[in-house]
Amino acid sequence: MESLPTFFSLNIHTLLVVLLALIGGTAAYVYYRKTVPPISKGAAVFLGCMRGIYLTLILILLFKPAITLSWISNNPKKISVVIDRSASMSLTENDTMRIVRAESIGDLLVKNLMPHASVQRFSFDLSAVPYNVSGKDTLRSGTDITESLTRIIDDNPETEDIILITDGNYTQGKNPLYVDKFKQVRIQTVGIGDTLAAPDVQIVDLDYDYIVYEQKPATISAKVSMIGRDTASVNVILKENQSVIQVKRTRLTGDGRIEPVAFQVTPEKTGLQKYSIELQALPEETILENNHADLSMEVLKSKLVIGLIASKPNYDIKFLQQTINTFDDCETRYFLEILGEGSIEKTVSESDVLFIQNYPEPATAPGNIKILDTIKKPLCYILSERPDAGKFQFIKRYFPVQSILWAGNSAMIQINSDNKVKDNPLVTLFDQQELNDRFWRECPPINYPFQSVRFLNPVSVLLQTADARETLPVFCSWQNNKLLLLGSGFWRWKFLLTGDRDFATGYNRLIYQIIRWLSSGKANQHIVLNTTKKVYRMGESILFPVQLYDGAFDLIKNGTANLDIVKGKDTLEVVMLSDGRGNYRAAYTPLEAGRYRIIVNAWQNDVSLGYTEQEIEVLPTNREFIYTHQAVDFLKQLAEQSGGHYYTADQIQQLIKTLDLEPVRKEEHNTWDIWQNIYLLIFFLILLSVEWIIRKQKGLA
Repeated sequence: MESLPTFFSLNIHTLLVVLLALIGGTAAYVYYRKTVPPISKGAAVFLGCMRGIYLTLILILLFKPAITLSWISNNPKKISVVIDRSASMSLTENDTMRIVRAESIGDLLVKNLMPHASVQRFSFDLSAVPYNVSGKDTLRSGTDITESLTRIIDDNPETEDIILITDGNYTQGKNPLYVDKFKQVRIQTVGIGDTLAAPDVQIVDLDYDYIVYEQKPATISAKVSMIGRDTASVNVILKENQSVIQVKRTRLTGDGRIEPVAFQVTPEKTGLQKYSIELQALPEETILENNHADLSMEVLKSKLVIGLIASKPNYDIKFLQQTINTFDDCETRYFLEILGEGSIEKTVSESDVLFIQNYPEPATAPGNIKILDTIKKPLCYILSERPDAGKFQFIKRYFPVQSILWAGNSAMIQINSDNKVKDNPLVTLFDQQELNDRFWRECPPINYPFQSVRFLNPVSVLLQTADARETLPVFCSWQNNKLLLLGSGFWRWKFLLTGDRDFATGYNRLIYQIIRWLSSGKANQHIVLNTTKKVYRMGESILFPVQLYDGAFDLIKNGTANLDIVKGKDTLEVVMLSDGRGNYRAAYTPLEAGRYRIIVNAWQNDVSLGYTEQEIEVLPTNREFIYTHQAVDFLKQLAEQSGGHYYTADQIQQLIKTLDLEPVRKEEHNTWDIWQNIYLLIFFLILLSVEWIIRKQKGLA
């Protein structure tokens, strides 16, 4: 700033000031032209000048004057050189570390710019700090470009150009492209690092059914991709229990295009089968964590043997047998005690699921009862005739029945149509909820012989009677593999529903869902969440695949699923997307290490299917090494939207020539309010006092 002001202004017009001065001077002249007693001409002039000055000041102050002084200066342009010192700058390319190259560029810029501009140097990782020439080590942390540049701009408001030397891969903070503050300065970006991604093949996704059947082919599809190479042929390996069972070769392109690779497996035994898929690593590949994925399938029996046990032939057992034999994946064994047909021992031992109808009789042999006492298999007990105490004692072994009070005569009772039928997919026979509700309202009545049924412990009552006096259970589930049917006459549905196009298959659907529900051993597992692994790294994208199953373990295609990701007290809610084939998916990238709870809630036609829960572990990792190539497009956008340009590390001389290094012309204005200035008041009082003293000395009034 120059020492003397280059401009002076008063907010009162000059002519007005002259007029006020004339008025003040005239008043003083008139007052001191003749005095009593007379005084010398010199004293009159002196006193008149003082009075004229303060009278003029009084008149001017009535207009609240203000004086403005201005200075014009030429200052060197302020430029900030900002060097990325995050962990990714420790990578070596062409035998030179990125940070070393960035430091040399910074030295060159300072050397060429200092004679013409005011240059400040900063380094940054999560935040910017003044540059320390002795500390050239990279910082083992993340990169927050937004926070770092914001701090530089706030602390140095006169900065006009920022030269940002970085690879452009920010791992934390807001996206710098959406920060308006950065438009206040010109950001010149200098890209460091290879512009091509490091070679990497990865498994992007898996597609398979989590519940399959033995001896039936099942498909496992792996979606794979590659970056960092033009093309490559890669082996995709399928393993079962760590043994290689299939190898397929696929050709990948380096643009990240996803290629599906399908394997077909035929499970040979029931239970949980574990598989893994591995990608052959590229020779230069360093990121191997995404070359491997684990999966598991629940294998159910494809051909179920259904055992039917009854004391004598009746329509319930007859139509049950006929219906089951129409199912391609079921066959029957049976034992009719009175006719001596079949073997109870063979029926129990060979069956996967048992239907016991009103058995045992009072005359049943003790050996047969002993065989029944050892049953460990899923069963559906149909209590449809007046039993004796033996039957009552028998069912108490499998169900928490406290008492049953029999009616004098059985009656045809309608099944209740309240919302109970919505609570379990076992009795959801039709995909459309409205159709399912209407079926249970309009289905034919059943024969119900009970007046009262009491349970020791709560059971899941799926269907009830519609009796006006008391609602009684018709269909109950206990634990995961026990069903109790109270009432008879379901077989009539085979005839009575035949003419109804919507409900003709109602009886068959009910029986089939009972069989699949019992045979699965997992009656409450309608939601299956099967992540490819249980341990992940920070910054790694996690795919959460879910499949929904109904009571017959058919895929639900029209359901809804929500994902809750819980860590400590924080919960993130995610709506899962459906592909329309029964698969529901969501992706999440954890930014913090620790243990996460994954909770999936699901619905079908607004009916809850329950929830399932898993835990995963996220290990700490440095996200700096996930995407290591230079983010050229990002650096170009950041520079262009602020009026700057993008430069490669070899274009520094061009950057220096392009920069506008002309001094910054700066105007500074200072304004003083004269009318309330304390010094002016003191000056006014001095003039008034001096005049008064001299007047007293001269004897003037």
